[in-house]
Amino acid sequence: MKIINLSKCYEEHIVLRKLNLFLEEGNVYALMGPSGCGKTTLLHILLGIVKADSGTVEGFSGKRFSAVFQENRLFEFLTAAENVEVVQRKPQNPEKIREILKEILPEASLDQKTGEFSGGMKRRAAIARAMLADSDVIVMDEPLTGLDETTRNQVISFILKYRRDRTLLFSTHQEKEVELFHAEKILLV
Repeated sequence: MKIINLSKCYEEHIVLRKLNLFLEEGNVYALMGPSGCGKTTLLHILLGIVKADSGTVEGFSGKRFSAVFQENRLFEFLTAAENVEVVQRKPQNPEKIREILKEILPEASLDQKTGEFSGGMKRRAAIARAMLADSDVIVMDEPLTGLDETTRNQVISFILKYRRDRTLLFSTHQEKEVELFHAEKILLV
C-alpha cells in the first residue's frame, strides 16, 4: 500500500505536504507528531472521509476498513454487543460476542445501552466494534486516550489478540504505545 506525494491544506494551513509512505500489509504502524501535523487528516483520507488536494493512494482500493475515531461514534441506544453486530457482514453468535466483550468490559455492563456507559467503557466498546468487524485494515485515531494504565494494557492485549494479521494504523502521542503495540513509527512533522 503506497501513499505518493499526498498533500492537504485547510485554507492557508498546510497539514500534509507531499507525504510518501509505503505500508506493508499485515504490519502495525503508529502515526506520531505534534497536534495539527496531519495524523487525523491522513486517516480520514485513507477512510475516504476527506479528499486530498493532490497525490495518490494506491493499494487500498477494495479493502474493507474498520475504524476507531477520536469520538466513539457508537449507537448509544444499542448495547455493546448490538454495536458489534451492526458491523458484521455475516450474523455471529450473540453469546460468542458477549464472551469476547467480557475480555474488556465488565459483565454487568453488557445488558446496558452504551449511552449509559462511562467514557472509558464507551471507548472500549468502540475498539471492540472495530476489532470484531470484518475488515482488512484497522484505522484508529488515538484509541487509548482517556484510559488508565491497567485498562490501556488490557485493551492493547485485546487489540493484538483480535488483529488477526490485519494492517493496523493508529495515531498516538505516546511513545510507550508504539512500544506496547510493537509498531513501526511514522513521524509526521
